[in-house]
Amino acid sequence: MKYTDADTKKNHSTLTRKLLALLLGIILTALSLEGLIRLGSRFLVVSVDEATSRVKNMSDILIVTTGDSHTQGIGAPEGCDYPSYLQKLLYKNYPGNAIQVINLGQAGSNSSEAVNRVLEFIAKSRKSPDIVIFQGGMNNDHNFHEAEFFKDLKFSDDRVEWSRYFLSMARVYRFSKITIQRLNREANRDTAKKMLHTDDYFDVHGEKEKSLLADWLLYDILRLNKEIMKHGGNLVLMNYWIHTPHVIAAYRRALENSPITYVNIFAFRYTNKPPVEYATHVKSFISYPDLHPNAQGYNLIANLLFQDLIKQNILPPFESIPSHLQ
Repeated sequence: MKYTDADTKKNHSTLTRKLLALLLGIILTALSLEGLIRLGSRFLVVSVDEATSRVKNMSDILIVTTGDSHTQGIGAPEGCDYPSYLQKLLYKNYPGNAIQVINLGQAGSNSSEAVNRVLEFIAKSRKSPDIVIFQGGMNNDHNFHEAEFFKDLKFSDDRVEWSRYFLSMARVYRFSKITIQRLNREANRDTAKKMLHTDDYFDVHGEKEKSLLADWLLYDILRLNKEIMKHGGNLVLMNYWIHTPHVIAAYRRALENSPITYVNIFAFRYTNKPPVEYATHVKSFISYPDLHPNAQGYNLIANLLFQDLIKQNILPPFESIPSHLQ
């Protein structure tokens, strides 16, 4: 059977239509997923407006926590995040005081999003926070949404960087990238010791990019602290339980430039034991496979935080510190 030029053109036309249809299908699927993820996040995370409506007029001390999934409480059942455990400790140990904790943590947030939620809260709340606890920056390597630090990037002539900025605005892209990172991490992890001591939690390559991420995080921390101090509050920086070089670098520089409190929970403060015992201890506080703290881990974080807030005079002292905190 012979094919004519007309047949060839017809086949090419058919193939082109199929490719266009496939491309359109991919785009529509991505848009649908984007919409579903954004809609779902509204039900999973407390909005700033809802958070401000929960503020009690008679609160003696208002504490606001902000950050990403480690603040929201991913890895543990609802109500088992560290802010909830901190609230329980405050109720128990300050029975005569109205101390309230508001959780503004949202999974996937970069430092700019975490800071902006607090700034919006301050603008809308009937009472400004006395203490803001910030634990953020882990997602800065792949999420540039709301980042004023990169405000000129969207107008850059660098198409690669512009495309990266544009993609980072999409939650589908961020979700996919995080999923791939986790799969790679699981495939390459063979021992608990390696899991705890390697720097493969981020898609960050080279000192230049690490330095850039630290600069961005520092920028957000300082603008948050400036606003908090304006209202007479205190900023508390809390690190992650895992090794996060660019976060620690930014925290260190922030502490040098401003009166900010720092709380260290790295590996749950269990660093003086042999590697095997150390790894076994830490593993008992972790939810797998995403390596967030489990309920026991968040409870431990809340206790360590509570202890430091008292020792550093951020919380008012009370007659006796519970024995398990001494």
